[in-house]
Amino acid sequence: SRKPESIRLCIDNETEIEDLALVYLVSKVLDVRLEIYYQGETVHQKLLDELHVSSHQVDSWVTISESIDSKSVYRVLNNVGLFLGFSIKFHQQAVHIYRKKPMCSGRVELLNYLSEQSISQNYHRYGNLMGLETSK
Repeated sequence: SRKPESIRLCIDNETEIEDLALVYLVSKVLDVRLEIYYQGETVHQKLLDELHVSSHQVDSWVTISESIDSKSVYRVLNNVGLFLGFSIKFHQQAVHIYRKKPMCSGRVELLNYLSEQSISQNYHRYGNLMGLETSK
């Protein structure tokens, strides 16, 4: 499995502290950078300072959708403020937005962040068929 280079998390004042903590724990388990984005003031500022995570106040969610990175995982835990154009830009770049509430089961939750990667020395599922003559 491949892990992302970073986790980009969008929050608002309605985001539950437990959900924020679960995403933080995932970033620590995977040893990846966690970047948190929010609009306006956040009630979670004290926690963000204590966790020493990279937090960014944005004027608009357009800021994030303009810098889409396919090597990052995007987790959206804010309930308000997103617009259709935000989702469309991610769809056009073939980047998934994870919107569901984080799960306490680590084995299940980590599936949102890891990508499967298989490495094979064969060119075909039945074996290496390269170089064999085919009958005409």
